Amino acid sequence: MDFNRDEFSLPNFKTVEVPIDLAPAPGLFSEAQFDIDDLQYDYDALIDRVVITENTLLYNTAIPADPGAGTSILPSLQVRWWKDKEYPYGDFLPLIALDDRRPRLCEVDAPPVGNGFGQLVWEPKGPVPLRVKYQDSLVVDWENSSVAQAPGFPAGTVHFAVQGYLANTKRPYALYVPIGFTLGAIAPAALVADQTAPANASRNMTGQDLIVRRMVAVIDSAHYPTLAVDPRIWRQLRIMPRLSGKESERFAPYRERAPLVAFGDSVQVNNHAITIEFYEPIPIDRLASVKFEIRNFNVTTGTQLIATFCGWRRPPKD
Repeated sequence: MDFNRDEFSLPNFKTVEVPIDLAPAPGLFSEAQFDIDDLQYDYDALIDRVVITENTLLYNTAIPADPGAGTSILPSLQVRWWKDKEYPYGDFLPLIALDDRRPRLCEVDAPPVGNGFGQLVWEPKGPVPLRVKYQDSLVVDWENSSVAQAPGFPAGTVHFAVQGYLANTKRPYALYVPIGFTLGAIAPAALVADQTAPANASRNMTGQDLIVRRMVAVIDSAHYPTLAVDPRIWRQLRIMPRLSGKESERFAPYRERAPLVAFGDSVQVNNHAITIEFYEPIPIDRLASVKFEIRNFNVTTGTQLIATFCGWRRPPKD
């Protein structure tokens, strides 16, 4: 397969999930794989990283009870992975061994007294810079994922900003939007989701295009008090930014949103996600996929494993 990298200029996020049962006994493991229908692409794509996180707030056969605030079983998982029609790229190894990002982690400063913050930074590295065109507005589709146990995940505000420079004058500039998440629903109720409304701070009225260098998501305990008591906030909340109102410029299909941690490209929060970065982007043609085989050695609880395949696709033709 020979893809022209310069053609793939639209960011692309594809999120898949699978329940992971607890291990049947010490030393043994449960097994799972993402559904092939969920993994397959409907278009050609390049994948430059996979961000894996989890949701332990669900309440089903895999997670018989909420294991508690901040709980993560990512260290209990072992995986092997491969591109379809190829052999696995090595044997099973601990999932956390695939993440070499320690120098680029943001420690979530959120002690019990309620002070603190954490941040994610995404620096898009496509063949051409992303732009917020003159008179376009930064909009973020958001979702406070349903949980299958009461109460729903609390409400609060996440700050989201696009930083860069103006195309003509090269002056630094930023657009900002507060994302007001409302209380999460109790499954099987409908998802609690919406999109931010355009405002002065989020609309580019400079007379020039804004060249995007980075996108930053910040949670502080003043605007989202839950941060101080349950940092699973980084995995529970989902977003998908848009740099214009055009449907053709969405980073994901309509109504699809990715966990916050999927946007931790240059800076990620510690202990809430595993990022697998590829030296060269992996080309995926239509109906192809990257597959994972997962083993859980944790005998206490299972989880809902979430993988977001982050990369690029060709923009649709107008």
